[in-house]
Amino acid sequence: MSTVRRSLQSFDMNGRVACKKPLLRKANIRKRLKFAQEHVNWTIEQWNRVLFTDETKVEVFGTHRRTFVRRKPGERYKKECLVPTVKFGGGSVMCWGAICAKGALPLHRIVGIMTKQTYHQILIRQAVPGGLRLLEEGFVYQEDNDPKHSSHLCRGYLERKEKLGVLKLMVWPPQSPDLNPIEQVWDFVKSRLEESNRVTVRTIWMELEKAWKMITPELIQRYISTMADRCRASILLVSSTSQSECNVKYLVGWMDISLMASASRQESEETFISRMTTAGLKFGGRYKPKDCKVRSKVAIIVPYRDREFHLKIFLRYMHPFLQRQQLEYAIVVVEQSADGLPFNRGLLMNIGFREAQKQYQFQCYIFHDVDLLPEDDGNTYACPDVGKPRQMAFSIDIYDYKPTPIDHFGGVSAFATSDFKRVNGFSNVFFGWGSEDDDLYRRLLHNNLTVTRISHRNPSLTRVTRYRMFDHPVAKPNPDRMWLFDQGIRRLKSDGLNDLRYRRLSIEFKPLYTHVIVDVQPQMHQTKMYQT
Repeated sequence: MSTVRRSLQSFDMNGRVACKKPLLRKANIRKRLKFAQEHVNWTIEQWNRVLFTDETKVEVFGTHRRTFVRRKPGERYKKECLVPTVKFGGGSVMCWGAICAKGALPLHRIVGIMTKQTYHQILIRQAVPGGLRLLEEGFVYQEDNDPKHSSHLCRGYLERKEKLGVLKLMVWPPQSPDLNPIEQVWDFVKSRLEESNRVTVRTIWMELEKAWKMITPELIQRYISTMADRCRASILLVSSTSQSECNVKYLVGWMDISLMASASRQESEETFISRMTTAGLKFGGRYKPKDCKVRSKVAIIVPYRDREFHLKIFLRYMHPFLQRQQLEYAIVVVEQSADGLPFNRGLLMNIGFREAQKQYQFQCYIFHDVDLLPEDDGNTYACPDVGKPRQMAFSIDIYDYKPTPIDHFGGVSAFATSDFKRVNGFSNVFFGWGSEDDDLYRRLLHNNLTVTRISHRNPSLTRVTRYRMFDHPVAKPNPDRMWLFDQGIRRLKSDGLNDLRYRRLSIEFKPLYTHVIVDVQPQMHQTKMYQT
């Protein structure tokens, strides 16, 4: 069982207690949204004029929480380690309460069954007089949609008071206890109650009254101050559940990259940034479609040094490309400082992964060389399946678009977040050109991951997966790369994400990308240790 648990945790599948939420019908969802939209811009002064009310019931032996204790062997039935139970329940206490920014009305105990006549008397003797005493005439009265509250007897009484200007009735959405701050007050009271050892109806009521008197205006004001946030959260939740999934209706197919690169050079940077901002691009190179639910949240990690022209073309090409695919994404450029050290591509990929994780929870990562561009926007940059990293740049113009061998895992590759953690990322020791991709492919095989290509499922898509590579100076090979690769099988667990050594010199959220500059001298010292 522990092995299964560890395997699930390696995929970020952790055990959690499911949240409880009232079931909402479509009509109730509309009412809830209407309430939130009407009240989201209320000021705190307006909320401070509301008297929030509710009933609650406390079971004498009715805690539904799992109670955890720490005990030594042989103490299982020790009194301090037991939770008392009875066969047929121990009774319950039902009460009515009301709160506002100036304090709480006295707690009212309801004896027997709560009827409309009982609630009518509460309104006459406590609710309305108490509201006038604390909030004066014209206060707002809140109650939920319990049938007793909406009965002709009780609602008629409140409507008569409303006509006289004594109060204003708040129209409350059905099945929305989470919007009512008094629910947090009940939690506060019950948490104090469960700390006691009182186990009779009489003593439970005494403990309830005592806990209720501990409620201060400052505590209530803290809860009431969150009402605008609750309304905003409701609007966002309804909006997200009502939106349809994003589709790829904006795709244009194959593009002439040479022509587009030439056109992009003629457009000023200010004009392009303005155009992207209008499209929804945020600082840090982050984008999210506005009118649909995204399919993938992707971080594009680009290792970089001394390729200013390539980066300019890359950004101007890739932003429209990714937006047409309706992805939520961010572009993170990781630059190795001018430290005199050979370029370490794999290390920069790992650093990009680590720095992007600090900013946002992405579902997957695409590790992308700056000199490679996809020719067709039908080449999906959506997240791959867990356990199946995707090899993307295997049909490149410099090889006449002939598919490279399956073990060629470089240029552009996509990983689910959990998979990249599982393989411990790239090796950090390859300073200079060569072998970091071969080492990564070995890590995939070692962890039983299946490398995929889009064309595996549909061979007709091979043409869609073509890439164009820009000309660039040939990098100097690492003379130790083969020795480091041969020894790499020993470093699978010790060399990678869990042994990442660098110094972040700066991070800047630019209009088109997140720019991270790093010093990798610390990793070079570690690499020399591997070589000795």
